Amino acid sequence: MAVNLQVTGPLKNPQVVGKVAAIRNTRIDRIDFEEISLNFLADLQQFTLTELRVLPVAGGQITGEGEVKFASKSPQDMELAFDYGADLPINAIASPYNLPPEMAIGNFSASAKASCASIAARARCEHCETRVQ
Repeated sequence: MAVNLQVTGPLKNPQVVGKVAAIRNTRIDRIDFEEISLNFLADLQQFTLTELRVLPVAGGQITGEGEVKFASKSPQDMELAFDYGADLPINAIASPYNLPPEMAIGNFSASAKASCASIAARARCEHCETRVQ
């Protein structure tokens, strides 16, 4: 894993631009990934995930972006907003598990947008769509 951070601004209000990325193929359980990376911006008011990208070796992708706005009065009043999506060939990704042929799933596509006006409140999903082919 490689982490690249650039910190600028005054000590009382630093600005951070960062990237976290796997520097070579990564295996999680039995699934190999050719890329796992995220780019972000942060300061004392918010954290912004500008890009999340996950690419399994078997194909497909998972992407996302979003932000967390920090509350000035109470940590419970943070605001969250995230968009994420996936388009994955499940059979190819699951092949290392040697599932029986009758468990063929096909492709999985999903996209969602979620936001939460306050951590104290439950997150509400503004738009969610999931397709399984």
